[in-house]
Amino acid sequence: TPTRIPRKMADETDGARLPDLQHVSDRAREQFSDMLAEVEGKKDLVIQTELMALLEHVTPIKFLRKLDVEHIYRIEPVMPAGGRSTFYVTRPDILAVSQIGEHIQRMSSGNSGNYRIIFVPRMLSTCEYILERMGVYGRFLEWDSLHLFTLDKHLLSLEQHSSLRALHVDCDYTILHSIAQSILLLEDIYGTIPVVHGKGRMADKAWRLTQRLKELKKTPYNPREGGATISELVLFDRRCDLVTPVCSQLTYEGILDDVFKIRSGYVEFGKEVTGKDQNTKVLLNAADPVYNEIRSLHFSSVPPVLSDISRQLQLTYTEARDTRTIPELRSIVKQLPELRKRHDSLAIHLKVSEQIVLRKREAGFQKQLFFERAVLEAVTKDPITDFIEECIHRQVNYRIPLRLMCLMSVTNNGIKPKYLTPLKHQYLQSYSHKYLGAFDRLQRIGFIQEKMDETSQVKVSHPLSTFKQLSKLLKLVPKDPGSFDLSVPKDMSYVYGGAYKPLSCAAIDHVVRTGDWKGLDDVVKSWSGYAFTQVGSMKPQSGFRVVLVYFIGGCTYSEINALRFWGEKTNVHYIVATTNIINPDSLIDGLIAEDLSP
Repeated sequence: TPTRIPRKMADETDGARLPDLQHVSDRAREQFSDMLAEVEGKKDLVIQTELMALLEHVTPIKFLRKLDVEHIYRIEPVMPAGGRSTFYVTRPDILAVSQIGEHIQRMSSGNSGNYRIIFVPRMLSTCEYILERMGVYGRFLEWDSLHLFTLDKHLLSLEQHSSLRALHVDCDYTILHSIAQSILLLEDIYGTIPVVHGKGRMADKAWRLTQRLKELKKTPYNPREGGATISELVLFDRRCDLVTPVCSQLTYEGILDDVFKIRSGYVEFGKEVTGKDQNTKVLLNAADPVYNEIRSLHFSSVPPVLSDISRQLQLTYTEARDTRTIPELRSIVKQLPELRKRHDSLAIHLKVSEQIVLRKREAGFQKQLFFERAVLEAVTKDPITDFIEECIHRQVNYRIPLRLMCLMSVTNNGIKPKYLTPLKHQYLQSYSHKYLGAFDRLQRIGFIQEKMDETSQVKVSHPLSTFKQLSKLLKLVPKDPGSFDLSVPKDMSYVYGGAYKPLSCAAIDHVVRTGDWKGLDDVVKSWSGYAFTQVGSMKPQSGFRVVLVYFIGGCTYSEINALRFWGEKTNVHYIVATTNIINPDSLIDGLIAEDLSP
């Protein structure tokens, strides 16, 4: 049986208390309760569709019933008339705000209904302008304590999808304000963070904005001595590591996200998993006993662990049947709810594992994985480009050739025109010219670049032009991945089958160990993105530390798994905050969304 990676989320570790991230949800819940309390009597809630699942983490149905919420609707073009008191909950989205305005107009013409619009986390001037043009005035509230959603005991997310595109393609920096406000919120709850590291242009912008907001609000220094505190903050711009998000994930949690899509901590399983006619939504977090044991394991290590759990359950049931004394029966009865929960969870994850194996086998996953490793190991280009051409000609999933082209580019300082031009032409001819805009956006972020001749005076600004140097310095690609024992992992490369250690995680580990970026930036001067370290007046914690890692532009479950695993090895508790959770497919789809619309 493989050695399991311990997943204890204890309140005490080496004498230091861990921050309880539930306090973040508690703060948001209290503010929401106060806003609803402004109106007495029964109320209706009309919620933007993308916020439905997210609000379950903050305001579950039982809590809403206590606040006299009678009906809950989605924001749609046509909505029910509603009662006398209606609260709309939405992000500052132009389409949703327009639909709300039309609904209020229809209600106002028939009765004198009372309405409030709650913006998550704040209202933008464009939304106010639209509503005023529609004759909807005042009664606007801001749920400004709801920047971060607590998805798990170690995971916070803004759930701002397509954040990488917004920042680096659309030049929409609105999200930086949410990042800054969320940092201020965390410091208000857990105390001022004494040490701050940042890597990348957006990390620098976010931290400067955070400091500016502190000055405007005149936020006092909050040392919070004793209790749960955060020792360090690491802000990491996704653009400084474009290799990791296009690599195929191999941990159970990562591959489950690739296949079934985890959305705001929930997964919808169909009949092939649950055996039910209707889709079943399942919450995946540390409260799921089986999932918590296998989530960070390499997928090859999962079946033996599930088999071991099954044997343990069978042994427990056998002991229960042989029980004779009253005290023993009482003990068994107390265990029944937990045993039932574990049994149901095991049944789901056994089916999920079967479906993952089946779907990956059908998709030719092993061959794709082989060529991904070939790119990371800097094998000659011809066989790799041949495989990409094969994928294009067979018209496999449109994302796969794009991902492989991205991986070739970011690991080699671009792709030579003799390879890129024919690949691009063949792709557009095979999949349709509607993807032409996708190549432009991928180029603007830095995923696909044309490699210039050394004699050319034009230099390509590429965020990972020095990947090979970084790989050598941080030992990202093991020399002999075949000898790596995935059942007993020794470093973070296990999340990619021992073939690649995530660049982002290796860089974060370096700065946490050494205290600054000098060892990287001084050696690899061309690694783009400003790096900084700021140490406050309060002395940093020694020994056990709690480090908050904030990914700007999204992070993968593989990176989260890698940090959690390595933190347990190095006596560091990592909390991950991110603008959104991404996987290779959602990353590509976020960049070509309008190209997919009919």
